[in-house]
Order: sequence, then structure tokens, then C-alpha cells
Amino acid sequence: MITIDGDFKGSMLGSGRVEKNVAFIELKKDPITIGYIEDHDYNLHFHFMARNDGDVPVNVKFCIGCNDKEDMNQDLGWLWIRNEDQEKYIKEEIDGRMLLPGKYRFELRIAPGSTFISNYIPMDHEEILESIREKALKGGANEISIGKTVEGREIKVFEYVKDKGSPYLLFLSGFHPPENDLIALEAIAEVLSEMNLKDGSRDHFNIALIPIVNPDGYFHNTQGSNTNGINFYWKFFGNTKKECPESHHIWNYCKRIKPIFYMDFHAFTFQGFEPRPYNIPPFIHDKKKRSYLQLKINRSLSKECDADYQWTHRFLLPVKIIAPNLISTGLINEMGTLVSPKFHMHLKYGMDGSKDLVKRCFKEILRILTDEGKDLRSDNKIGSNIRYKVIFGFNKLIYDIMKK
Repeated sequence: MITIDGDFKGSMLGSGRVEKNVAFIELKKDPITIGYIEDHDYNLHFHFMARNDGDVPVNVKFCIGCNDKEDMNQDLGWLWIRNEDQEKYIKEEIDGRMLLPGKYRFELRIAPGSTFISNYIPMDHEEILESIREKALKGGANEISIGKTVEGREIKVFEYVKDKGSPYLLFLSGFHPPENDLIALEAIAEVLSEMNLKDGSRDHFNIALIPIVNPDGYFHNTQGSNTNGINFYWKFFGNTKKECPESHHIWNYCKRIKPIFYMDFHAFTFQGFEPRPYNIPPFIHDKKKRSYLQLKINRSLSKECDADYQWTHRFLLPVKIIAPNLISTGLINEMGTLVSPKFHMHLKYGMDGSKDLVKRCFKEILRILTDEGKDLRSDNKIGSNIRYKVIFGFNKLIYDIMKK
């Protein structure tokens, strides 16, 4: 007999039932976030347990968010699976189908006992955060709290302060829990802990790491929202402090440190993409040197990802990635910050492969800014970037026309 269960730490099961060795499963869902350009449905991930109470393996068809005959237009090539006698999840190749967002169908042979099945790598975020803390403190960082979440959890920052007058570089992760992208900041903390503070490699900048911007989401295993159902990556501005204190505290911190460079990390989990930066148009900056450095950083990150440099992945992507209600756009317009928003690892390469990529990218960013950007300071422009308004307005007009 096969049963479906979600009564374990890290579960992302809405409901499940089994009929004649066909398991029908519904995802644990977040509300859809109403975006500035388009709505964002992050109901993509599952993590559940299939229990075989018999003595022999059983072939089971799993239908997640769909029936057993619905047409699917994409391949689902792997899952992360752990049997009850294993400590770690193993990547298992499968011949599955999917229709995004949120519909999957595949078959597995379920051994007697409990089998845990996921389309992302389940990780212990508390363990990773403790690893970041240990490495950050070893590297000379101070740990501070910049505020509390809806449920009262602290938003932690690790600051490497060389000189209070030096410009800041700001790195964020932990918006969307299943992506487990805080391993990126663990990688950066490893690099910083290995740097010799006396060799001058960090003389010119202060560095701030915020590993988990959405602690409540991680605690409750949401798909991408805080506990009020707000995906504040895509709706960073426009929330009340009661609805989303996380974004308010982070923005107040940004206004205090005025970073000259900003980067946030994300991860593909099961999708058929490769790691990549989401490069913004360099000419969105209204200062020549900033445009030049943005272009140089864009090209360098693309090279590290083995991706052809392009200022947009698709023609209309800038409309979404430079929408006015994103934190990166606020930083560009109000402080002249160089940005690399939504940089994506891919967890199909595992934790070590993903961390190696981040380390290379971080070193490149540090090299470029040390060579040519150490004299940059915040502009305090207070939203006066006319060039941004023209670029965004033109692209949005085209988007609206094509949408019709």
C-alpha cells in the first residue's frame, strides 16, 4: 500500500491521495504576486514523502497538479530523492513531463519504507546560516540585526567594515526558500575568510552580506513569499510596514550604507536553463563611468557563466527586471548603484559547483571595482534618473502594444 505524507520538516505538500498506484498531489501554494509588469506565480516546487508499507518495490505514477492524461509540453529530467536510510538527497534522472507553472507527471519505483521526493535540493537553512556566521566572524565581520520580520524573526547582516568612510558592496540572498541560494553568501563568506586582511585586497570597500532576507518564508517553507503572502522580490516597494516589514528594514539599511554595488542571488532548481546573470542595460545609468563599469561587470559575469553577453535575455526582459518596484531599480535611481539583480545559479550542478561559480564571480567583481571603481560614491539622486524613466517608459510601451 502506498500513502503520501507531508508530516516532516521541510515538507511542501498541499494534499495527496493514491488510487491504484497513481498518486494525485497538490502543491503547497502561495498567493500570486501582482507585479508592476506581470503577475508572478511561484508555485513551482514540491517536497513530499511516499510510503510503501509493503515488502516489495512498487511502480507509482505521480500526477502533481494534473490528471494522468493531461498533455505536458516540457521535459522533467531529474528529481532529488532520499530513502529513509540515507542522509543526503541524491539526484536521480527521470523521464518526466511538466507544464509550468506547477504541473508535473513522472513514474518512480518506490522501495519499501519512506521515500522523500523533491524537485529542488532540500537543505537545512539554519545549518547553512550557522556556517556563514562562523566563516564571517573568522573573516572579521560583525553580526548585526537590522529589524524583525512579520513573526518577529531577526534579519541578520554580516558587515565587513574596513573604514566607515569606505563605500559598501551589498550582497543578498534568501528571497525564495526552495531556491536555497544562501549557499552563494556562504561561498562569499568563505572567500572573505581566506583573504589576508593585511594584503590590501579589501582595503577599499566595506562589504555587507544579508543571507536570508525572508526568514519567515524559510521557517514555513513558502514557495517565495513572506507570511503575508507577499513575494517582496517582485514587490519590494508598495507594501505597508505591517504587510512586509522585511522590505522596509532592508531599504532603510540601504539608505544608511548607500552601496555602490548591489547583487542578489537566486537559483534554478529543476528548470532546463543554465546559470546566468540577468544583465541590465548599462546605459540605464546617467553617468558615463557607471555605464562603463556596469557593462564591464555584465560581460565578466556572463563570461564566468559561459553565457554570451547580452544586455537582455529576451527583448522584453528589461521591462520586468527594471520595474520601478524592485530594490535594484530603487538603488539605481536613488543612489546610482551598480547592480546585478537576480543572478541565477543552477542547483543541478550541486552545492559545490554552484559555490565555485559564485566565488569566481565575486572575485571578478572585487577585481573590477578595485581596479576602476574604488572612487565611486553614492549620488543621492533622489529618483532623478531621467535616462531610466525614458528607457523604462519606451520598453513598457512596446510591451503593452505587443501584449494587445
